[in-house]
Amino acid sequence: MKKIYLILIVFLTISFAKTNAATGTIDLSGRILVDINGDTFDLEQIQSEGYTIIFDFWATWCGPCLASTPSLDEIWQAHGPGGDKTFMVFSIEIDNSTTNEQAIINQYNINNPVFLGENNQTVRASHFAYGGSIPYFVVVCPDGAWEDNEGAVFSPNTLLNKAVCFDDDAKVNSSKEGSNCPSSSWLPELTLKNVGRTTLTAASVEIMVDGDVHEIVDWNGTMQSGGQEVLTGTVPVEYKGVGIQDISYNIISVNSGIDGNVKNDTLRRTKSFNISSTLDISLELIIDDYPEEMGYEVTTLNSAIVSSASAGTYNNANSNPVIDITLPTVEECYKVKLTDSYGDGSGGFIVKDSSGTELIMNTESFTTELESELYTSFDTDGDGYVDVVEDLNGSDKNDETSTPLTIMSILDVDNVSAFNVYPNPANTSFNVALELVNDKNATITITDLLGREITRKDVIDATTVFNTKTLNSGIYFVNVLSEGKVIANSKLIIK
Repeated sequence: MKKIYLILIVFLTISFAKTNAATGTIDLSGRILVDINGDTFDLEQIQSEGYTIIFDFWATWCGPCLASTPSLDEIWQAHGPGGDKTFMVFSIEIDNSTTNEQAIINQYNINNPVFLGENNQTVRASHFAYGGSIPYFVVVCPDGAWEDNEGAVFSPNTLLNKAVCFDDDAKVNSSKEGSNCPSSSWLPELTLKNVGRTTLTAASVEIMVDGDVHEIVDWNGTMQSGGQEVLTGTVPVEYKGVGIQDISYNIISVNSGIDGNVKNDTLRRTKSFNISSTLDISLELIIDDYPEEMGYEVTTLNSAIVSSASAGTYNNANSNPVIDITLPTVEECYKVKLTDSYGDGSGGFIVKDSSGTELIMNTESFTTELESELYTSFDTDGDGYVDVVEDLNGSDKNDETSTPLTIMSILDVDNVSAFNVYPNPANTSFNVALELVNDKNATITITDLLGREITRKDVIDATTVFNTKTLNSGIYFVNVLSEGKVIANSKLIIK
């Protein structure tokens, strides 16, 4: 029995191990992948954003493939779009005849995008040095250089070590823009990471706010490959304008020279402020199957309660409770919080002003508390724009050249009865809820600030879901088109 076991081990080692990795280059321009959920991934765009791509060629019946899923998930969680945004993991099924993919995805908790049937994709194992055995992995750098790995991986480092693509390469992994409320200034905070082969000894990061250079942060020290350090600016940022600040962090030098990989040198962020033009608001609580567990609080920033209800208030509620609230003072920040006494919260809340304009919708997943901040201000100088920051003379700063923050609008009320984009701001996905009066075909497009189309989907159901995992943080536009005309649109913020 022991001999049979040893022979089996030897067989698996020969079948699923490869000592000499192959290398090469590949051009991914123009190649689009469509995953099991119908989400599209533009590989050229992903490369342009500095991502390193891991292609995982697998099959549902392949034991070593499934044994590799924990390592792939570690990479996805730590370094994917929800982590430090350096890697994309794409699992492409190599057997076109199987039909149990979703069951395997659920059983093994596969979170990265999965693609059905290699024949249906623009990237195949045969485009590399595939020798016939799976699992087969290919790590593709942002410049198209690749290295493969044949056989199961039991540590993320097996693939991560193949993905150090440049000598001098630094990246701003993440940032923190301070308080969400514009009542005070904030200091920029960023995480600098060495993603190159050589030791990092110096780097300079330019911080821009609303298109102007705000500060240059210089760093000196010793940072090994894979290391990172948190840097804090020294010049406070003052809030000005209406609704949104645009912030970017740009690597301008590495080791006293040019960064070897310019594709990952910039991290763009937005800092948004939800603005109410009146003091009267309505708070709608989106209930789940257990409304008796739901409560809420509206407080000032120093925790003074303006309005609240505890768990048990909404026993047996079968529709969303709507609470009318008058906020006590202008030029104030408030916290709006939903609570769940059991700790498995779902649903969310919507805040509207007295005219019915939506100010906040928060439907993010939570356990016991779900919180957002609201800033209230009047148009005190009568110029038609909401005042955000008041100067000593009582008039707002620069808002005569600004436009109010528009959440969404219906341009064709004869054909559109309801339109909503949520959650907004969004993180990894958002939903577009649309109700048409007439039986018309409609298409939803997502465009950037320059009007370039990012993606589109035909409207099939009442709610259309978009994946935002590969989009940079920033401002986008959601457009609903019918017969070539825009019939509804909304501004969307990606965190």
